[in-house]
Amino acid sequence: MGERVGAVKLAHVDAEAIGRRGAAAPAGPSRRAFSSCGGGPGSPLFSRAPLLDRVAPVAESMMTQTNSRFFDEIARLMNDAAGVAQGVRREVDTVFRAQAERVLRDLDVVPREEFEAVKEMARLAREENEALAARVAALEARLAASQGG
Repeated sequence: MGERVGAVKLAHVDAEAIGRRGAAAPAGPSRRAFSSCGGGPGSPLFSRAPLLDRVAPVAESMMTQTNSRFFDEIARLMNDAAGVAQGVRREVDTVFRAQAERVLRDLDVVPREEFEAVKEMARLAREENEALAARVAALEARLAASQGG
C-alpha cells in the first residue's frame, strides 16, 4: 500500500477491483492520488490494465521477499527447536539412566556380569556334584560287592 510504482504513489488499492481487470477505477483515495499526479480518466496512469501490470509484479516480488524472509525465519526457528529438542532428549536420557542406576544400587540388584559369573559357577558346581555322586555310587556298589561276596 504506500508503494512507489514509477512516478505514482499508490495510496489505496481496492483488492476486489484488482481481481477484475478492466473494471472501472476505484473511487476515493486512489482516484485522487492518480489525478493529483497528472493522470485523468484518459491518462495511461489512470487506466486499470497498465496499472495492474505494473503493480502486480511489484506486489508479487514484495510478497515473495516477505514470504521468503518469513519462511527463512520459520525454518531457522524450527532448526533451532530441533537442536534444543535433541539436547533435551540427551539430558533426559542421562538423568533417567542416573536415576535408574541409583534405584538399582539402592535395591541391591546384581549387575548382569556378576549374575552371569555366578550362573557359570553354579553350572560347574552342579556338573562336579553329579560327577562326585556317580563316583560315590560306583564306590558303594564296589563295597557292597566286596562285603557280600
